Amino acid sequence: MKRKKLKKKYLFISLVIIILIVIAFGFFNSSLIFKANVKVQINSHHTLKEYIKKSKNVTVDKTQVINTAKLGKQSLVVNYQTKISKNQQKTFKYTVVDTEKPTISIDEEIVLAKNSKDNLISQAIVKDNSLKDVQVTIIGDYDLTKAGEYKLKIAAIDASGNKATKDFTLKVEETQNSATQTKADTNQLPYYIKINRQQNVVMVYGLENGEYTKLVKVFTCSTGKATPVGTFKTTDKYEWRPLFGDVYGQYATRITGSILFHSVPYTKQSKDSLEWEEYNKLGTPASMGCIRLRVVDVKWIYDNCPKGTTVTIYDSDSLEGIEKPVIKLIDENSQNKGWDPTDPDPLNPW
Repeated sequence: MKRKKLKKKYLFISLVIIILIVIAFGFFNSSLIFKANVKVQINSHHTLKEYIKKSKNVTVDKTQVINTAKLGKQSLVVNYQTKISKNQQKTFKYTVVDTEKPTISIDEEIVLAKNSKDNLISQAIVKDNSLKDVQVTIIGDYDLTKAGEYKLKIAAIDASGNKATKDFTLKVEETQNSATQTKADTNQLPYYIKINRQQNVVMVYGLENGEYTKLVKVFTCSTGKATPVGTFKTTDKYEWRPLFGDVYGQYATRITGSILFHSVPYTKQSKDSLEWEEYNKLGTPASMGCIRLRVVDVKWIYDNCPKGTTVTIYDSDSLEGIEKPVIKLIDENSQNKGWDPTDPDPLNPW
């Protein structure tokens, strides 16, 4: 009888020991394993979570960002905790590569005035994931001193040798060189635009007895050092247009080359992303060469001045009695500062 009781007791103790061993094994058996042969693109965004193959009984910050700013083999020391140790480290190894081509944004047709000083490469927006300068070249022959049409290609090569190309057509057109124009063109376009670069004012004239002498609109604008002097004819229009500096403009109208009428820049193609500090500079030189305007003003040009409208840009100390409109500044504390106050969009919170 006693033997049976002892046997049961030993069996119970053995079972308890086995259970404890199993529990202890699970408790002490911790592991953190990373994926092998990981390759990521330079300047791409990744977190540690993407590259953990196994994480058992460990506490680790999976939101850690992988540094992808430098090409080549890289490593990240990862701190983690287990149930029996709070200070563990393991190294995650990976390789940063660059296999992506640069991106090129350029109009299919570029129109420049004869004898234009514009840099043809400046007509394109070239970006690369390396965030470094890219070698950009124009392939093909052209002559800015001769009117004509040229079939060209633009090529961009990044530091890793990735190459992108894009075809486009360059049209070099004859232009008028007079600083003023009052007689209407034979095609009788409704408006003629003058821009006083020195005063940062745009004046729109309508027809009156066959001449552009009726002042219709006056806008306050911002020009820049690269704003050319001369007489040009507008060409393309864009509801949204990528601009230099990784920003965008609304209601753009091309004046010549890379020079456009457009709104104050936005950080993205969204009407609530206005660079309000730039808006508050209207009336002073602030652009890279384009003509910046309030949305209500630039949209009026976009809607009412057809392709071929003559634009004369000149310098003068005098506005000859024309009053320069005053721009009401945007308060930096305003919740609506991401919107142009003049934008006619019904969603405008102003």
